[in-house]
Amino acid sequence: NEKGVVIGNEAVWTLVEDEDLVTKRLLGMDLVRLGLERGSTAKEALQTITSLLETHGQGGPCAENDPSLTYHNSFLIADCREAWILETAGRHWVAEHVTQGSRNISNTLTIRTEFDLSSKGLQDYARRNFHWDDSVPLDWAHLVGGDLGDCESPYSRQGCGRRLLLEHDKKETSMIQ
Repeated sequence: NEKGVVIGNEAVWTLVEDEDLVTKRLLGMDLVRLGLERGSTAKEALQTITSLLETHGQGGPCAENDPSLTYHNSFLIADCREAWILETAGRHWVAEHVTQGSRNISNTLTIRTEFDLSSKGLQDYARRNFHWDDSVPLDWAHLVGGDLGDCESPYSRQGCGRRLLLEHDKKETSMIQ
């Protein structure tokens, strides 16, 4: 946008089925557009997207020729000062502040137990719907993603992207300061 905020978006599939995803709600691209329209910084765009997500939910047909295709979303949100990874499942979400190095998103949940922000009521939701025991850290990707994505494999799309970024990081310094 005109303030230097950029947002990348990828589809992710989760175990969360709280709402009928076929019902028209906000799509990931709607959230990208609204985040860019309303956010003067990466943090403001993140707050815009998460507020809209909690209030209105996400869902609806995501492919013109296949109205049954639905998914949740992950976002990479950045400006010249900071970057965030935002992962969503239904109306719930977690966000990780990227403070060093680089990160990528590739159609799979990547945030595990180290997140900086989360949706209101996430822990209660996890206890109620996934029988999470708070004696262990809440593992977002495992809890809401299960075995739906193999982001740990170096041969996965996520793993290949991570490897390429690490190689780039060795040659360049991060733009975020």
